[in-house]
Amino acid sequence: MASRRTAFAFACALGVVVLSSDVAGAAEPGAEVSDHIVLSGDVDVPRGTQVGEIVVVRGDVTVGGVARGDVVVLSGNVWITGHVSGDVIAIGGRVTVGADAQIRGGVLARGEVTLEPGAMIDGAIRERTAFTWRSPVDVFGRFATWLAMSVSTLVLGMAMVLLVPRGLDGVASIVRTSALLAIAWALAIAVAVAVLVILFVASLVALPLGLALLLGLALLLFVGYAVSAYAVGRALWREPRNRAAAFAFGWLILRGVAAVPFLGGPTFVLAGLFGLGAIAVATWRARDTGGRHRERRLTIRLDDVAREEAGL
Repeated sequence: MASRRTAFAFACALGVVVLSSDVAGAAEPGAEVSDHIVLSGDVDVPRGTQVGEIVVVRGDVTVGGVARGDVVVLSGNVWITGHVSGDVIAIGGRVTVGADAQIRGGVLARGEVTLEPGAMIDGAIRERTAFTWRSPVDVFGRFATWLAMSVSTLVLGMAMVLLVPRGLDGVASIVRTSALLAIAWALAIAVAVAVLVILFVASLVALPLGLALLLGLALLLFVGYAVSAYAVGRALWREPRNRAAAFAFGWLILRGVAAVPFLGGPTFVLAGLFGLGAIAVATWRARDTGGRHRERRLTIRLDDVAREEAGL
């Protein structure tokens, strides 16, 4: 009973942060199917209709049509009379499979699994399964990854706001004034790193260096992603009094896009590379600016020396 309460509490917290993925998927024009993620309420897929993944925290699910993904219910029962391409999982209820139903995956349920004659299930059938705290993580692998990435980038971005606020402002200015140059630098960085990794990995002697370069690039992508989030927040919310609010605003936008299925990985890589390109441009310009300042100071000193000698 305790494990069930733990699983349900975990899923509730997770379901709150991923509700936007259902809204985004349903709002796409021309989309054939959309995922259904519901905190509380029943889901009914009538015959002749198709959906993607079905995730219900509290409620019952009836599938008479086609579900192209998994059907997962944390607290409720499942009735399948149509077709399911993935698994059917009832963490806190029972599953009933009708005579004409087809399930390509398996069936897992805490309660009973009732099969009517003629039901076709390709995977394993397990009933009265004791789900533990790890079960929601296994079931919601994609959503758990989204949540972990969201927390990690939020913590990193807020740390950068506290430690290097002026640096973030400089990079945000580069994004507003020289976005194309930042993109060019991002492409150059991606190509250069790819070539170096291929060369190092192809050589057994330099293989550890190639692996270290990949790990370093992963860390830099996190930094670039946080920078991109801040730049997005500053671009849409000009000169906010609170830098943390600007970052949070941009972070919410990027994480909302990443919640859409199949966009999380590409969004992270593209935003990370763009942020690295903007950092490279800002660093190069700061270097040039510093050099010009040193030259100006040297010129001023020489002028002062010349005046002193002339006075003598």
